[in-house]
Amino acid sequence: ATDLMQGIPTSLPDVSHPLFQPFARGGLGGFPSTRWTEIYRLEEVISKENVLLSLENGLPLLVEHKVGKGRVCILLSMIDMAGGNFPLQSIYMPLMQKITSYLGGSAAGGMRLSHIVGDTVNVTTPQSDDALLWKSDTTSSSAQRTSNGVRFDTVHSGAYELLIEGGPILAWLAVNTDRVESDVLINSPILDVAAEVAPEAFSRKEEGARWLVLAALFLGLLQALLGFPKEEEE
Repeated sequence: ATDLMQGIPTSLPDVSHPLFQPFARGGLGGFPSTRWTEIYRLEEVISKENVLLSLENGLPLLVEHKVGKGRVCILLSMIDMAGGNFPLQSIYMPLMQKITSYLGGSAAGGMRLSHIVGDTVNVTTPQSDDALLWKSDTTSSSAQRTSNGVRFDTVHSGAYELLIEGGPILAWLAVNTDRVESDVLINSPILDVAAEVAPEAFSRKEEGARWLVLAALFLGLLQALLGFPKEEEE
């Protein structure tokens, strides 16, 4: 289908779908502004559940198809200017990044989490029978399932990945030590702590000059003589 004048606008997507959830906070106006001048048709019948994005005239634009445990998406046009004004629209880059994430690519997908040692991390994951693993540079263990995902009890600091066994990464987790443990100024001043550890480093003995000692004795004697009462003459 071709519209050589302005192109066919894109319909608003279903923002409840994971692919379009980020656009619920803003950017939906970019879809009607995206117009298509070249659209391909599929020979096979497509169910509405598989159409993720369509044109305002009802033609499908973005179609999803499941293959085994994975899925593929087909855009029924071109992503350059030959297909329309899509590359010039604000939704172009975020939508392409989200499609990459949705299809399981690690370049832009996956949650990025940060916690401290001792935290319990809960990650929401799709409900499936796939084996999920927590993996670091030195360890690998099966993820503990919860009602809506997996949990991870942090014991050691480090970088971890939550992934489908033999599949894509679902989340990255950075576990750091608590900064409170390395701040010695919170409970007591650092100089007080150091003085308790090495008191000799915070004391200094100096010998006074002998003339200062003699001068102090002379002044003391002079004060005593001046304060002694005189005898009255008869």
